[in-house]
Amino acid sequence: MKFKIYIFAVFLFTMGLIAEEKPTIVMIPFQSTSRDFSKEILESYSEYLKTKLNNKQLYTFVDNTEAAKRQKLKMIEEQQLGLIDEKNSIIKIGKDLQAQKVLAGNIYNAAEGYRISIKVIDINLGKEDFSGAKTSADKSETAIETTIDKLVEDLDSKFHGGKRL
Repeated sequence: MKFKIYIFAVFLFTMGLIAEEKPTIVMIPFQSTSRDFSKEILESYSEYLKTKLNNKQLYTFVDNTEAAKRQKLKMIEEQQLGLIDEKNSIIKIGKDLQAQKVLAGNIYNAAEGYRISIKVIDINLGKEDFSGAKTSADKSETAIETTIDKLVEDLDSKFHGGKRL
């Protein structure tokens, strides 16, 4: 009898581990057409977004920052030459870095603030899991971070109804 209970307990524990497995994701740092942002500032906002998503425990990030940057530069060159479109480029980056999903974002000038968009693409399905955009109240760092926070909440709500795992 004890052996059956032990096997059952191991089974439940194993199922719990499987259920908690989060998809792997690689993040392509924010891009912007605005001259207001240096590469370093865009990377700092990308890190801010990554930290917020880590706090939500939605994904396991693939830590290939340098590789992702090289792939991003290659993607931009291919797009400029008209060799490949953005979605296919993003999917290729995810496959090359062995991730299940890719997170990409943009920051654009808007009338009063900045338009910030993020999208999560499922590599295997080749489709967007999430796409969201919001405009910051003004052009301050606080307003940009608040807007990123709202996008993270939208993403969390889509997949978990805003409930913690």
